[in-house]
Amino acid sequence: MFNNPFFDTAIALITLYLLFSQLTLSLVELPAGALNTRGAYLHNRLKEVLGPTIHGKFYASSTIQSLCLPKEEKSWGLRAWIALWPAYISETLFAQTIIECVVNLNLTPSTATTQLGQFKDGLTAWIIVTGPTPTSDATFKGTLQTLYDNAISVGSTPEEQSAALQQNLAHWFHDFGERLTGRYKRDNRKYLFWMGLLVALLADVDTVRLAHFLADSNNAKARLALVDMGVKALQEARPSGLDYTLGNTAQAAQYRKQNQEWSVLLKTADASLKSTLAAVPQVGLPLGLLRWTSYGKPNTVRSDTTQLYRWTATADDYGIPAYAQRHVLNAQTGKVTDAPSWHWVHMVAGWLLTAFALMIGAPFWFDTLCRFVNIRNVGIKPAPAN
Repeated sequence: MFNNPFFDTAIALITLYLLFSQLTLSLVELPAGALNTRGAYLHNRLKEVLGPTIHGKFYASSTIQSLCLPKEEKSWGLRAWIALWPAYISETLFAQTIIECVVNLNLTPSTATTQLGQFKDGLTAWIIVTGPTPTSDATFKGTLQTLYDNAISVGSTPEEQSAALQQNLAHWFHDFGERLTGRYKRDNRKYLFWMGLLVALLADVDTVRLAHFLADSNNAKARLALVDMGVKALQEARPSGLDYTLGNTAQAAQYRKQNQEWSVLLKTADASLKSTLAAVPQVGLPLGLLRWTSYGKPNTVRSDTTQLYRWTATADDYGIPAYAQRHVLNAQTGKVTDAPSWHWVHMVAGWLLTAFALMIGAPFWFDTLCRFVNIRNVGIKPAPAN
């Protein structure tokens, strides 16, 4: 029922989106991991919430300093651009460090014998100079006072109250991390869009042209080849996409090991680029403003049998129809001319559609491809039995 050209065209387009979105994600992740933008983002957002007093003491503490990137790892002349701040801080460590910072605000000897009492003395000694509007220092001090009062009310012993205060701070940081993750994800969408647009422009991934080409009955071979390619792609692991998690150390070590090193990042981007470039030409798709084609015969004088190639402004090497050509080759004169000017309207629209599609990310297109393939009753080949 669903094995028809229109349904196959949708699967073919989704397969292309999956290929190029993986490449886009790698290109965005490369500078983000190398420049530690997550660490800088968490550092700046915490400064807005904690205020300058606690924020300075928080990042100067030995526990947070131990999580910072070592300076000797900086290279390639990027010392002034790479942030050292950790991108992941556990909720428990955050709570303990904040309590320590507040306790240290009391510069006079404290008579309190419990950590909770010393915390209260630190809050009392915390003098805030307010301006015309409340500062972030005053706001966070009010938050800490509320968490302290709650801990006093729920605990019956000093030990229970101290544990409740630490738990309250951990829960606050957990909620803060959830909100910050959503904000970071929204902020990074623009980078995915612009990188997707750059990929669409350089590779000439025009959704309008590709949809027209794949829906053409004369190009059934290319369409079915992409469908088969999509089915094979589902045999591989689901793409992980960009990691937006901030403030949570549950997967920090593993993620840094896999994605935060230059060598791994470069290998990932290189593998994505090679797999995409290797897969696309096999089905003769109308991609690219220029094409790698032969332009001369072997040199008979030097007995050179090597075929000569160059980048040429022609789309006729794959014999694609005229509506898909960016440049038209006149068979009689041998001259290459530009396609009609109205093609630019389709081109810009196609590039923008591609950029928005690549912005969504490879995990989305992988899941969508899986649904379409299952509906088509192609199915996913089960794993071999052990």
